[in-house]
This record gives sequence, C-alpha cells and structure tokens, in this order.
Amino acid sequence: MNHDPMVLVGREKVVAIEAAWLRDARWVMREKGSGTRSTIEEDLRAFRVDPADLTVALTLPSNEAVATAAEAGAGLAALSRLVCARALQTGDLVELPFSLPDRAFYALRHKDAIALARPMR
Repeated sequence: MNHDPMVLVGREKVVAIEAAWLRDARWVMREKGSGTRSTIEEDLRAFRVDPADLTVALTLPSNEAVATAAEAGAGLAALSRLVCARALQTGDLVELPFSLPDRAFYALRHKDAIALARPMR
C-alpha cells in the first residue's frame, strides 16, 4: 500500500480559506462515485461545508481532465499531488492552504501477469 497526497489547487494564491470562500468558489470535480470526489466531499463536510452548496462549474471523468480544466482557470480542484505535480512545478496551478489527508492506494496485478511476461519458447 502507498499513500497518495491530495491537494487543493487553483490558479491564484490564497492566504487563508474559510467555509464561505469554499462555498462561493467555482469548482471542477470528478464524477459522483469517484474516490477523488468522495475524499474531497468528506473533507468538506468535516470543515462544515455541504458539498451540495458548492458551485460546480464542470464535472469530468478523469483526474487529468480536472487538472487541465483547473489549469485553464475553470475553478478549484482537489487532486492527487502526483496528477498535478507538473502544473504545480511550472506555476500553472498553485497549492491552496487547505489540508487534505493522504489517500491509500493499491497496485493490482492480474494473477497471470507473470506468466504473460515470461518469454515464450
């Protein structure tokens, strides 16, 4: 098991984040049922923000699509640091001061993957 650090990102720096600011912001989110969306919704509830009160500008099917939309200025996004590392490095996105817990992730391998990887004779 490894850990996937989650970050809240946007185009502009913010000094402090309050519940009202989160409610008023435009958001780019993953589709309902995704692990990324479930994680941010749980964290928002802990911060006393009902996810139903958010202004969701876009709902997209992949983390990469969410990152691209956030880079284009469509809204805030909660993403894996791994997904948005390049954009954070180049300054296309900035990490916002909102603490999100790491998510656990697992690598799965098909039981026949080793047999498929062996050279055939």
